[in-house]
Amino acid sequence: MNPYQNKNKNEYEILDAVPGNINTSNRYPFVSTPDIAMFDGISPSSIGLGTILSLFLDYKSLLGSPSISGGIGFLQSIIGLITGANLATVTIDDVQRLINQSLDTYTRQQAESRMDSITSNYNQYLLNLRDYINGRTHRDNFVPSLRANEQRLRNELDSFFSLRGRELLLLPNFVQVALLHLSILRDAVVYGGPDLERPFVSETAQTPFLIRPPSSSFREALLTSIRIYTNYCTREYHNGLNQMRNRGNSGRDWLNFNAYRRELTLSVLDFLALFPFFDETRYGVSRNGSFPVNLQLSRVIYTDPAGFLNANGREGWYAPRHNNTVTFSSIENDIPIPTTSRFLQAIDIFTNGLGVGANPNRTQSWQGNINSSLNNSRDNFGSNNGQPRIISGQNIFRVNSTVHTLDLRSFGVSGADFLHTNGQTSQYRVQLFPPSGVGVHHGTLSRFLPGTNTSVPTENNFTHILSRVANITAGLQPVVQGQRNSVVIHGWTHRSLTREDILAPDTITQIPAVKARSISNCNVVSGPGFTGGDLVRINVNGLLIFRITRGIGMPSYRIRLRYVCSGNSALLEVTSGGVPQTIVLRSTTNNSSGNFVYEDFDYVVAPLTLSTGVVLERDLVIRNIGSNSNVFIDKIEYIPGSMFLNRSVEKSNQNIENMYQTSYYNDNPNSSDTYDNEYNPNTSDSYYQSYKNNSNPNYGCNGNQEYDNYNQDYYNNYKQNSGCTCNQGYNSKKLYTYKYLP
Repeated sequence: MNPYQNKNKNEYEILDAVPGNINTSNRYPFVSTPDIAMFDGISPSSIGLGTILSLFLDYKSLLGSPSISGGIGFLQSIIGLITGANLATVTIDDVQRLINQSLDTYTRQQAESRMDSITSNYNQYLLNLRDYINGRTHRDNFVPSLRANEQRLRNELDSFFSLRGRELLLLPNFVQVALLHLSILRDAVVYGGPDLERPFVSETAQTPFLIRPPSSSFREALLTSIRIYTNYCTREYHNGLNQMRNRGNSGRDWLNFNAYRRELTLSVLDFLALFPFFDETRYGVSRNGSFPVNLQLSRVIYTDPAGFLNANGREGWYAPRHNNTVTFSSIENDIPIPTTSRFLQAIDIFTNGLGVGANPNRTQSWQGNINSSLNNSRDNFGSNNGQPRIISGQNIFRVNSTVHTLDLRSFGVSGADFLHTNGQTSQYRVQLFPPSGVGVHHGTLSRFLPGTNTSVPTENNFTHILSRVANITAGLQPVVQGQRNSVVIHGWTHRSLTREDILAPDTITQIPAVKARSISNCNVVSGPGFTGGDLVRINVNGLLIFRITRGIGMPSYRIRLRYVCSGNSALLEVTSGGVPQTIVLRSTTNNSSGNFVYEDFDYVVAPLTLSTGVVLERDLVIRNIGSNSNVFIDKIEYIPGSMFLNRSVEKSNQNIENMYQTSYYNDNPNSSDTYDNEYNPNTSDSYYQSYKNNSNPNYGCNGNQEYDNYNQDYYNNYKQNSGCTCNQGYNSKKLYTYKYLP
């Protein structure tokens, strides 16, 4: 049996369960949350996703730890979650249901036993690391433990968790093992010495996409691993997405596709956004301490449309009895396009008649809405005729919708309860609720994403907040001329995405570019999948404005951008506190299609310091003053100025100016560093296709076997003097070409 005929994995429904009538006021109708029995069972998929979401938050806490020793506790918690939830089996089961493909019994058993062995050995390594840090064991005991675990993790990734033909089924497990490997590689760099100069030679990889050249240092191995793991996982994710897209063009095919996109975003893509933070130099990690990192996921995840289905799930809004015009394309084309981040303030809901035959106004339904957001944006969906019902949109973690149909021909939403994190509920109801009469059927659906370690979120345990809601036709045609046959879709953002950009002391604060309060001559484009959200393309004369808040007496900060620059180099003017400075962005790729790979991204440190003072809020303004429109901004990072000074603890002979040089290694100042690698700029793959995706709507895969075009000798080809040759007197401003912050 096709598992997709079951109820949706993390969206439960009970039909014909109707709450009583509730009187509501027109503006912000808050009432106590009704005690309605909504769920008749718990989906195995949502239980697994709850564990995955908890794992992500633990890794986020690990990055927020001020020391490696403090992070050991978070890693032990992560190991406990992986083993306690039997994650290897749960994730395999989830992917099997999503792609309708089974993993053979032997490989499944091997995955379980290998993951158990990996986590057991890694837990012992963490104990050895703690003892070494606390002086309870000698280095001669610690180093062999690190080396053995590092080699085991690398070999498992290369030889088992990337098995040909089983890549997708094992992909969530690959990601978890890769995170452990990156963590231990970082330890090898931080605690490096003559006995930890370079890793042992790797075994032959199962796939050419994981082939790595011999590394001359653990730092080189770390950077190489971040790159190839990111590209491999992204490629396999899109391979699967493309397979799902090619299965058919029905509404049911879209639901299967969206389930894959939603759940693999949570179990794979979100974790890829963590990989760069294991670069200990760029993010200020040393054996004497580390700078916590505050990261934010900005991607939007869409749950399935709220529309009526009959009890067996075979007939409903995506398969009407007459004139079925709902297709994969008609639904996907109605998904809202990428925009800057939306923080809902209010939802204006418009109601109109819905009927069939001789009684065209038999019932009423939600026919359109306007979303008002924090940045003064107003997004319109559907028909906006008449007087709206205004609902509070702030901090909604769950929506319970009453859906109805007339003769399985006309469809609409007649009521909705919006559950807020403050314990209140906003309600929308049509005038005659619930709808009734001959041929009218109705039921209740709930839309949400799981909490941490729980399938159903609560006001105290939630992971996502409603970001946008849209009334869409999804291809449904009106039965009565002038009416709107429709469903409602909900988009959610991770709770890490905050409404305000507030700097914390001694913390690296990361701000997605899509959080700009204002943009001009810019476009939001789909991200590649591994950035945790979309990108902002800043065209010539384009402008981005951010509002930054910090406390009185907090330390000074430096500003760093993560970007892609295609073709020629580019010039940006960055202004904070009224002081404009011009910076050069070197060309990072010749790819202008937007289908970027990891090495297409680079970093630049702006020659600006956000100094101490009494100003609590300040605008950061970024303007493209050059002639290259192929500039894509991923993130803005505020880095404590003390990070520059603290590096001298490990490298006392380096002064602040030398901090921008990248030719030193942790315990060997003369060893080669790979920060400035000139990767092959043409390594971007042709596997991407142009359908919409919440992480990258224009991105798919045709499985191009020529994908792995990386220069195998890349680590010897970097150019210490690469950069821009543009006029250094451009616009009469001083130019800087700072690239990296060690």
